[in-house]
Amino acid sequence: MGSELELTVTITYEGPKSRIETAEEAVPIVRQDLTTMGIPHPKKDNVSVVYPGTVRFFWVALRNSVRIIATPVATRAL
Repeated sequence: MGSELELTVTITYEGPKSRIETAEEAVPIVRQDLTTMGIPHPKKDNVSVVYPGTVRFFWVALRNSVRIIATPVATRAL
């Protein structure tokens, strides 16, 4: 059986989104931004605000149970 793998992402927002202070505020914003980029949503319990405007979230999976496909994403403001 495979071991667990954790993928963690940290986003530091600028502008109006830099005022995010709670996970409750962050979840709908992060989900909307991830949808725009075609990335699956993390569980609500896996989203936290590290500092105002800095959001960290993660997914947990079994090692070798996911296939990662890298595709170029244009950099633009979300």
